[in-house]
Amino acid sequence: MNKIQKDEISHELKSFTKEEIEEDYNHLMELGKKQTWLPIDYNRKYGMNTVDFFTFTERLNTKGNKNVTFFEMLEHTKELKTKHYVKNIFTHYAKTRPNMNKLDIWYRIFSLYFGSINQFRPVIAMRIYRMFYSKPLHILDFTMGWGGRAISACATPNIVSYTGIDLNTELRAPYRKLKTFLNKHNTNNTELTFLFQDALTVDYTKIYYNLVFTSPPYYDTEIYQGSSSYASKEDWRDLFYIPLFTKTMKGLCKGGWYCLNIPISIYDDICLPLFGKADKKIPLAIHLREPTYTYKEFIYMWKK
Repeated sequence: MNKIQKDEISHELKSFTKEEIEEDYNHLMELGKKQTWLPIDYNRKYGMNTVDFFTFTERLNTKGNKNVTFFEMLEHTKELKTKHYVKNIFTHYAKTRPNMNKLDIWYRIFSLYFGSINQFRPVIAMRIYRMFYSKPLHILDFTMGWGGRAISACATPNIVSYTGIDLNTELRAPYRKLKTFLNKHNTNNTELTFLFQDALTVDYTKIYYNLVFTSPPYYDTEIYQGSSSYASKEDWRDLFYIPLFTKTMKGLCKGGWYCLNIPISIYDDICLPLFGKADKKIPLAIHLREPTYTYKEFIYMWKK
């Protein structure tokens, strides 16, 4: 399947007009200007369509926990249709939503059985930024992913700069277009820098940052184009997490904050020995009734 075919498929799944994207991003910017943060704001989907407009095709190019991309799955629909679980899903939607696009059904099947590739919700990133934006912020996001934290940086007041790093060079072109969009609509004048290289090779002494906020990959749960893969969890720990966390913490300004969205296992096995107990911890919640839910993932924060 070539790039044109992939773009056509992603556009069929998620199609937005220029006006819809501008409206979506304006909602996010208006949220950033609010003086108070209401619980319901945390449940908003503002900015998600903007992210999808620029990077959704690359999300579909990412392998889930079954080591298959959405595009690869589509090439095997004939044999998949013989599977019991696939038949059940098509039967369900034939009864409940008979006019539903078949491509949408295949996308739901992929999310359910092959591994959902999710974007980081922009309002969650904004919530973290707002915890610290009483002073000018210079943000480092050393595994920047699909762009949710980048667009929130531009939509939140008092953020001077955002430096994002990602190993996936296929994101270079989408991010170039995203940067053009953000520079046009970014009334906060946030300076954007995107680096497409291995985060382990970056010289962090040449970057000024007083806030780290990122969501690093969880072992091989998702495999991105051009991403590194390690033979074992021990290799992930010794060759990726420990050296990368150590380097980026070392480059953080004194008094700055180091924030990671990671599962409890990585916190316990890697971050506790490296940094000690987190100074702050909040659940990665996306529901309005946040206190009533139990999560396996948190955002952990250390003050340097």
